[in-house]
Amino acid sequence: TLEESAQPFGIHQQQFSDVFIDQTIYFQVVSFASTHYIWIGDKSTQMGSLDVAANTNFDTVPSTSNLLGENVNQYGKLLAQKLAKRTKQLFFVSFNLPSDDSQLAEWAESVLLKTVLQREDFKKV
Repeated sequence: TLEESAQPFGIHQQQFSDVFIDQTIYFQVVSFASTHYIWIGDKSTQMGSLDVAANTNFDTVPSTSNLLGENVNQYGKLLAQKLAKRTKQLFFVSFNLPSDDSQLAEWAESVLLKTVLQREDFKKV
């Protein structure tokens, strides 16, 4: 399921879901100019973590920081860093899936990338 909407002031929102084995995983992407917020989770709709990644002039690898949560898993931080490096834009990622299921995390990342990287505002600068 994919829903897209353009909001006032150039805000773009995209929501979609997909099924991994027998579990529905939900995705939300909110973009404004060159800043993006991504939420990935299950039906609980919790926000247990929030990571940010930004490019700097000091290193080729984007800087990352955990803004919310206990920083239990690194998936959100790594995904934000990967997207920031690829697009040269700012990313906030809230990754709310079990930290002990690497297959689920890799699958969620591939679904997200396949969907959002087709958008014009996500294409590499």
